Amino acid sequence: MNDYDAIQRDVRRRDITRLCHFMQSRKLQHVLTQTQAILPTRQLQDRYPDLLDVTDTARLDGHLNHICCSVEYPNSWYFQKVRERDHLFTDWVILCLDPALLWEREALFSPRNAAAQHGALLRSGWHGWQALFALQVAGAHGKMRRRTPQMLACCPTDGQAEVLIPDAISQCYITAIIVQNEKQARKEQVRLTCLKVNVSFTWIVAPTLFTRPSHWNELARQGKRCDERKLVK
Repeated sequence: MNDYDAIQRDVRRRDITRLCHFMQSRKLQHVLTQTQAILPTRQLQDRYPDLLDVTDTARLDGHLNHICCSVEYPNSWYFQKVRERDHLFTDWVILCLDPALLWEREALFSPRNAAAQHGALLRSGWHGWQALFALQVAGAHGKMRRRTPQMLACCPTDGQAEVLIPDAISQCYITAIIVQNEKQARKEQVRLTCLKVNVSFTWIVAPTLFTRPSHWNELARQGKRCDERKLVK
């Protein structure tokens, strides 16, 4: 069995349903119309500089042709940090992506934030993937993150663990959009309807991912998921 088959089997065993990638909601329409894909920083610089609004201006991991994602839930600590920077555009969405990206591409895996040690912890393949679910991970500020016996199998040991997906991610990999509340979902739907964009993904309302960012991690360590509700059209 090769690494990609092993990762695919483990994703299914752990019941991992998605990768997460967050962005300002105003960028969603460009992903679904102009670029028809989520583009990495390098491609935005070369092809669509007017759309470039880098959330991580330092990009310490050094992989400008990769797109930063996380497994099952967003890196809420960093999500909160970038949202606090911009007081003008306050609406954000979390894109849920097909986990097939984990075995269809040569993804890079970091057991903690990918920027740690300037990307030195990033690894590809089965060993890189396994590191996300180690019994303990040395996280930010020297704090050791440990898996609890009841912890959700789908969640990495460190809630800031990240996955870097190479190249553009086509919109066909978007399976759902998570928003803060139903009002925001309806606003996004109206905007896309006006642009004559037909979407097949699901809308999910999950307030705590926006208002209590680390709440999901606390619950995951107890073997529980945070409240989410699929929006009925």
